[in-house]
Amino acid sequence: MMKRSITVAIVAVILFVAPIAAAQQSRAPTAIIPLSTVEEIHGALFRAYISVPDIVQYGVWDDQRSHADTVRKGGTFKDDCDGFAITCRDLMLSVGIPAWLVQVEMPRISDGYQHMFCAFRDPEDGIIKTIDDLYPRGIRTYQNTLKGSMYRNPIEIGRPPL
Repeated sequence: MMKRSITVAIVAVILFVAPIAAAQQSRAPTAIIPLSTVEEIHGALFRAYISVPDIVQYGVWDDQRSHADTVRKGGTFKDDCDGFAITCRDLMLSVGIPAWLVQVEMPRISDGYQHMFCAFRDPEDGIIKTIDDLYPRGIRTYQNTLKGSMYRNPIEIGRPPL
């Protein structure tokens, strides 16, 4: 009797769940979005990004990965600030824009809380600017990102010689 119940359950999964999963997967975005400017990358990032802590999304306190391919395909991704920043950096580098990561402390929020954002040299004017998941309204200069914010002790990760 137990074998029959297991067999019925397996058949039910094959007949009902598998086709639904396949249909959902076939609706996943596949078209490549042209991302060649800072503004296009900024817009695509904020359309794709859903802020979720790593412990919720991945079951670990810190997970650092890029979602650049997902963004290029028009999909969405769930991650925290480092996943956002890494994705931004990778999208910038893929179109020849010098970009790197900046890790900062945010002492007003909690003792030792770390945050990460993407910095890059704007090809239009040569100014160092940032894209930060905590500031979706626009692209700011590096100095304005640090000035007047709660960010302290910036550490630049992977900054190329400019």
